[in-house]
Amino acid sequence: MLDFINKFSEEELHDFGLFIRSHYHNTVNNVIILFDYLCTLYPKISKKDISKEVISFVIYGEREVNEPKIKKLFTDFRDVLIRFLKQNEFQKDDSAGKIMLLRSFRQMRFKNKYRALLNSFRKDYTESYIVNENTYADMYKAEEENFNYLLFAVDRRIAPAYKKKTEALDHYLVFQKLKNYYDYVISEVFLTKDIEVEKLFVKEILTYVERNLSD
Repeated sequence: MLDFINKFSEEELHDFGLFIRSHYHNTVNNVIILFDYLCTLYPKISKKDISKEVISFVIYGEREVNEPKIKKLFTDFRDVLIRFLKQNEFQKDDSAGKIMLLRSFRQMRFKNKYRALLNSFRKDYTESYIVNENTYADMYKAEEENFNYLLFAVDRRIAPAYKKKTEALDHYLVFQKLKNYYDYVISEVFLTKDIEVEKLFVKEILTYVERNLSD
């Protein structure tokens, strides 16, 4: 817990403060009091600052330590902190948010909003200059959502939707295979100190691509 708080930037600490004061995310007032106390010590909070004796006196005004009560307070604080960290990571991933929204539109039968978001997702995918494992994984999830949408709607377009889902899965699996092999090559470079291994990998990939393009 201390590692996270001490390493927060001032902006992150401020955002966590807003998060912790939201009744939607936290309903335990003593968690807010503990946060305010920690803020006075940030960014040099030490284990001594959150000893049971100190917390018992600072938060509860009690000299006698009630261990179950202190333990529950730390658990409540940790749970809010974890929710905050999860939300931060989720907000950084725009594609994950779109997938969740696509699923919501599908489940609520918002046909036009669903179709517009799916088309936007496909357009971003085909025009993307940066392709990584998340790109392929997200596209597969989007096509899977579309397959499920047509499945529950008993729509005859389910056959081409299945084909798109399968193609997206193939792309994702091929990418993972290549990435895994590249990771193996890199590990061999570290072990053998021979950079020629990596060059050979790149040469083989280029040869494979050129051969298939010519076909």
